Amino acid sequence: PRAGRALAGALEAADCGSGVVAVVPAAGPERLDLLRETAAAVLAGKEVTRCVIVQEGPGSAGFGKTLHLEAPWVATAVITADPAQDGQIARIVAEAVATDGFREAAYAADGTRTEPVLQQVALAGTDLPVGSEDVMLVAGGGKGITAECALELARESGTALALLGRSDPASDDELAANLARMTAAGVTARYFRVDVTDRAAVAATVQEIGESLGKVTAVLYGAGGNVPKLLEELTDDDYRRTIDPKVTGLEAVLNSVDHDALKLLVTFGSITGRAGLRGEAHYAVANEWQSDLVQELAARLPHTRCRAVEWSLWSGVGMGERLGSVENLSRVGVHTITPDQGVRMLRGLVADPDAPVVSVVTGRFGQMPTVRFGSDELPLLRFLEQPRVFYPGIELVADSELSWANDPYLAEHVFSGGTNAVLPGTVGIEAMTQAAVGVLGTDAVPVLEDVEFLRAVVLGEDEKVTLRVAALVTAPGRVTTVVRSSATRFQLDHYRAVCDFNGTGLRPLGFADPADADLPAMAFEPATDLYGPMLFHGPRFKLVQSVHRTGAQLATSRLLPGTGAPWFGRYLPSTLLLGDPAARDAYMQPIQTCGPTVLAIPAGIRRLVPGPATGSAPATVHVRHRFDDEEWDVEVTGRDGRVIETWEGFTTQLVSKYEVPAVWVPMLLGSYLEQALIDQGLAGRIMLDRDPEGIERRAASELMLKRLLGAGTGVSWRPDGRPEVDSGRTVSVSHRAGITVAAAVPGVDLELVESRDWASLLGPDRLALAETIAEEADESLDTAATRVWSAGECVVKAGLPVETPVVFDSVHEGGWAGLRCGEQRVLTFATRLRDVAEPVVLAVLTSEGPAEGQTR
Repeated sequence: PRAGRALAGALEAADCGSGVVAVVPAAGPERLDLLRETAAAVLAGKEVTRCVIVQEGPGSAGFGKTLHLEAPWVATAVITADPAQDGQIARIVAEAVATDGFREAAYAADGTRTEPVLQQVALAGTDLPVGSEDVMLVAGGGKGITAECALELARESGTALALLGRSDPASDDELAANLARMTAAGVTARYFRVDVTDRAAVAATVQEIGESLGKVTAVLYGAGGNVPKLLEELTDDDYRRTIDPKVTGLEAVLNSVDHDALKLLVTFGSITGRAGLRGEAHYAVANEWQSDLVQELAARLPHTRCRAVEWSLWSGVGMGERLGSVENLSRVGVHTITPDQGVRMLRGLVADPDAPVVSVVTGRFGQMPTVRFGSDELPLLRFLEQPRVFYPGIELVADSELSWANDPYLAEHVFSGGTNAVLPGTVGIEAMTQAAVGVLGTDAVPVLEDVEFLRAVVLGEDEKVTLRVAALVTAPGRVTTVVRSSATRFQLDHYRAVCDFNGTGLRPLGFADPADADLPAMAFEPATDLYGPMLFHGPRFKLVQSVHRTGAQLATSRLLPGTGAPWFGRYLPSTLLLGDPAARDAYMQPIQTCGPTVLAIPAGIRRLVPGPATGSAPATVHVRHRFDDEEWDVEVTGRDGRVIETWEGFTTQLVSKYEVPAVWVPMLLGSYLEQALIDQGLAGRIMLDRDPEGIERRAASELMLKRLLGAGTGVSWRPDGRPEVDSGRTVSVSHRAGITVAAAVPGVDLELVESRDWASLLGPDRLALAETIAEEADESLDTAATRVWSAGECVVKAGLPVETPVVFDSVHEGGWAGLRCGEQRVLTFATRLRDVAEPVVLAVLTSEGPAEGQTR
């Protein structure tokens, strides 16, 4: 044609090398002849470096892709356009010149360019479009994947099956077994021997089906055959034997059924028609033309649900199994579809009225230069350094090399006394987020759900460890991610999480009061009291500035902004999608003040809603423990009170226990005592701290009660001096040596252990009790008598008569002694406090059972 000659001239003028150009019409018998001539010309001489196939309609792409795969040195472009239209030749030439491997594109008359890409489809259907009143004609349906799918559709819907095939069940064991399976499943199925490429025979068979089973209202077409051969080896018979069962046979079936009654048409094709495959040019053409035919019919018959399903290899059944391809292909990264997966996927495609007419169902299929998944460029991120598997919108696996040189934060995250660094869990969260963002190609930041910290990634100063992140899209906007490493041969998940890009934004969890951070800081220096004695973190992680409330159940702390120290080596990407990992690590650190004698590491987070620019400014972190499910909630606010991040369901795993200190920081002793009450099944909350300098006793009491119950707590005083709070909760307060203790119990008392005239102070009965405790606890009489005196003070504060009997209960290691007062218990603890010269005894009178706000 004149346009073809003009195109050839334009390509020659573009001086783009030696090549072949073909203009293929949209239909007609000459299509295949032109494609074969093109392949022959390309393969005839090694001087050919470029091939341009211009198709006026679909049908040549699979052939062109196979040609490129068999002759990869030839840059091949398949372009859908009409070269006779204005401006199209220039566009085709520009497209061809820009092709250095394989390229497929289409140009509309107005010059609009499109490029075919595979995109993941989410299926949402529920009901099949056929039922017990229907008859499904199943071509090629006695064996292989077609039989498996037909059986499951009929089993669920009750539709009758009319199976068409060339084999004789009397001599074909597989066919006979499948027919027996269908009968055993209660499916109405009849087998008809017929060659689907024989139009007259097919018409007669469809008439026979109508007389015996009923009118055909559905077609499942799975006929086909394949004998792989290279392009140079293919003959006329090879093309005919491959294309006719796919296309001529389908046309014969469709010409024999009533289109007005047709509810469903499903054809089984191959991904080969979409991607091409070395040695499969004839099969690629057959499958592409079959899918094109289904698309044409779908446009003409809107009442018919049309599905052209292009499969990759199945395992156990199907053509790949018969050809012996499955094991060989698995070695090069091709993953097969199991029968259960295939049947489930077909059911979803058939049941969803909005599913696409043509779909590809596949596992991994290795490197395929002829298929695109939209944007195939990953963002420049630290943990996506070396992509291993990448199907945009579907799956990503990427490696990165960790070392102390490339990752300077590791040197600051070494367990005390050890020499190996531990990858911070918050860096693991960042790595998983980078993988999720990379696979979806989005700029959004996800909500993280079901985060699990399963096994630490550990490496020494001179080691290098390959970190592998994997991300799989499991639903629209939801990505399952894992982290593995060479340290465990990539056989264990170190971290797991689901990244949800559909999640709702930040919202308060409802327990944090920003005013709590406005309470005066407690007498606790994180730089010396937290980091070193309790936490092993290096400089960039030391962000807890002050503690304003803490106990076994809660803490409120102010945090410094991140240090701004570089996280990765000089020539590595520096972007952190979730902000400063050290700041996020610091969100967990105040929990250490809640359990000062145990070292616990993160175990998981049910739901983490990250905030923008984490670590860029000072923040306040509020934590609370929910005893009903042994989880923590974390809410982070800015200094203006605005919520900037939340964690729900944070859990920890106990690593070790510290030796109980001989001398306590007062603030930490409160957390320890409160946990002791919980462990013994006693109700109560307790806090203590050194009084701010110059504060009066009543003001110190009010401050400690606000720390105990919240900054918004109103405090008043009875005439006898006992404090009351506006919530109505029972509280008690005690002061000694510049220390104030407040507790949500009937009675609490703090006393110095001193030599006193205990006989006069206690009287004979309580002196005898003190002597019993001294003997049982193997301690001095002064300490034991101070326990009894403190217990008596608690009795009075609880509103009981001063003469109320107090009896011995038990002693425990570490300074504990328990007493009883009727139905109530008095727990006493003897220890020393920092900056207090004398030993002290602290006594708490309470009852069994959970305190308000706790459940067990």
